[in-house]
Amino acid sequence: MRMNVHNDLAVNTDYLMDMRGLKQQGVADAGGLSQRSVSNARNKARDQQLSTVAGLAKAFKVPPWVMLLPNDELKQYVESGALSVIQNYLVVPPHIREIIAQVAESHARSHHNNPLGGPLEK
Repeated sequence: MRMNVHNDLAVNTDYLMDMRGLKQQGVADAGGLSQRSVSNARNKARDQQLSTVAGLAKAFKVPPWVMLLPNDELKQYVESGALSVIQNYLVVPPHIREIIAQVAESHARSHHNNPLGGPLEK
């Protein structure tokens, strides 16, 4: 069952602050938040607003949904480079996204049931 989103927001905020070497006031300034809002998020306050999540995301330059991921998933996204791929995908024009989707689908079909990623032997 899903853990507490307040806990995820707090842990992810701390993780991203540590990773980027930021202090609460720096996060607040970069995200257009008060230092108190950042502190409340880090202390698992129950009265968080979507604007706080959006401000934290802005400060860390990530999509807002990233702030609410379970922490182990956030670490996997960051460490694997997937977060950068997703962020880059979101800023390209729609026709480029379509090309990416076609390439990904083709790759998935050619590597279906082959965990090593090479072509299937006949």
